[in-house]
Amino acid sequence: GLLATVISLLFGNPPDWMSVLELGVIGAVFSIAFERARKALQQQLISNVTDITESKQAESEARFMSNLDHAVVPFAEPKEILTITTRMLGEYLNVDSCNYAEVEGDQDHLSILGNYDRTGSTIAGRYRLQDLGEAERKVLLENHPFVVNDAEANKLLKRPYRAGYTHPAG
Repeated sequence: GLLATVISLLFGNPPDWMSVLELGVIGAVFSIAFERARKALQQQLISNVTDITESKQAESEARFMSNLDHAVVPFAEPKEILTITTRMLGEYLNVDSCNYAEVEGDQDHLSILGNYDRTGSTIAGRYRLQDLGEAERKVLLENHPFVVNDAEANKLLKRPYRAGYTHPAG
């Protein structure tokens, strides 16, 4: 087996003068050495495994922010900056739609000012908050992001928003 292979690699065929006992001792030494080497390698491999997900995510976010900064520098108009920002954010997040909206002072209307849609359609414009469900209205009034993971499944998302968030399969 392995012992005979190792001995023949080191010594060629074992000389006639080597007794079975000596071969057994050499085998035991090699067996111990191999076991120690295996354990050391195993420990080294285990100790060198590092999860770099967070650092890769931080690098990706920093690269995105740098690219965004470079993209908007030449522009002074807020509308142009919002258009670039929503498009780049939508592409970075790999989403179908990304919008920037502001709730107006009457807290009954919102204006979608920046709009990115993978298909090119838009829902930019002014809407009544009553057209949203209660949970969505609350989120927007508290100035938190409004995320729709599945517009078809979100029955609280009323028209005209549903049309802007859903896309034909294909």
